[in-house]
Amino acid sequence: MVNHKAYFTFTVLLITLAGFTTLLQAQDSAPPMSEPEIKVDAIPAKPLVAEGEKYEKPPFEPYVAQINGNQVNIRSGPAESYYPAGRFKTGQKVVVRKELHGWAMIEPVGQCFSYIAAKFVKLQSIAPPADTKSEQAHTPTVSDATTSDTDLVALVGQKALIGKVTGNHVRVRAGSVSVVPPTHANRTQALLKKGDQVRILGKRDDYYIITSQPNWHFWVSLDFVKRMEEVTVENIDKIRKSSGQTATVKTGQPTVLKENFDQEYKQYQEIKNLYKTELGKPLNKRNFAQIRENLNDLVKSARSISVKLSAQRFNRRILQAEKAQKILLDSLAEDKKLDITLAQIREKEKLLVATFPQPKTTSKALAVKGKLAPSSVFTANQKNPRFQVLDKNDKIIYYAISANPAIDLSKWIGKNVSMVGQTTYETFGKIRIIHVAKIIELPQKPPQG
Repeated sequence: MVNHKAYFTFTVLLITLAGFTTLLQAQDSAPPMSEPEIKVDAIPAKPLVAEGEKYEKPPFEPYVAQINGNQVNIRSGPAESYYPAGRFKTGQKVVVRKELHGWAMIEPVGQCFSYIAAKFVKLQSIAPPADTKSEQAHTPTVSDATTSDTDLVALVGQKALIGKVTGNHVRVRAGSVSVVPPTHANRTQALLKKGDQVRILGKRDDYYIITSQPNWHFWVSLDFVKRMEEVTVENIDKIRKSSGQTATVKTGQPTVLKENFDQEYKQYQEIKNLYKTELGKPLNKRNFAQIRENLNDLVKSARSISVKLSAQRFNRRILQAEKAQKILLDSLAEDKKLDITLAQIREKEKLLVATFPQPKTTSKALAVKGKLAPSSVFTANQKNPRFQVLDKNDKIIYYAISANPAIDLSKWIGKNVSMVGQTTYETFGKIRIIHVAKIIELPQKPPQG
């Protein structure tokens, strides 16, 4: 017999596949769409990505920039909290390798240097002039080889020397001009291996001052960086050779002084101090509304890129703190509700106890008569179980527990007995318990008639 339902489903599937194939053929044969003309200076608000395709951020393109500020700090990391490594001169050019949160990662310039622990470096020779080939390719000359270790040590700080690293994973730290001593310069720029060479410029404490290599980066605020041209081998070589010299600022370009942003930095620090003050208050007294308002105003008005981005990140942190505060406060409110409910339950329990007073625990021994029966509910996992004491209607009047290890109540099950002992009242189960000290079997009544 033909299954009409399956036949109908198969027919619909064939029609659908045929239509889809026709659509694909029409798309393949369609003429290509002309791309709209876009102006070079037009920057789209969002990346133009075809539907269904995953957007991949294009790699960062390094560029040559000019410093548009005077006495601008060179820092060891991308934030004001990192210690300064030097200062720029107005118009100085740098190679920007990366941008991060309002900061530019740059190749080292003439003011930059690095630290390395002297105990991991062996002095080899006098270094060639800085404008010759890389020290890594330098081969000591005969005159260099005849220089003794003692002489080389005496030349540290007077002449540039070549040193060889004697250990592995030796830290290179970003240097700082007289501000941060080497032991506190904790910004690692590179890890050198045994056999690597360094150019030694001098010594400070137990560390050699060495020339920073191009891939040992430093940082500067984007507020003072003006993009000039793309990176080429020629202009990089030009910048590296003229590193430390002051370039001329073009006519008509106003020099942006660092002091212009001091007020914005001060406002940002004041907001951070307000946040710390608010955190010192009790949880239910904290209010971040004014702090968020101040941050939003600073984001709108700030000319400093680093301040603007820092304020935006800090604002997100405030929102997270508010969410955490709400969760904690809601939890405390629920705890308070539970406490109120528990108090109400205890009040009702007191009323019940007042309405149905508990039998008092007697210090005197009482005699209880009845028939012993096993207890399936109140039998404890111990050697001294409980037993039911039943009246003549098989109603439970007491629970019995042996108060004397020598008394085994299980031998008296099914017998009418008289028991002597102290009685207690268990509030939780609302039961009377006799702690049996003595027990005797009652004589059975003779049958009547």
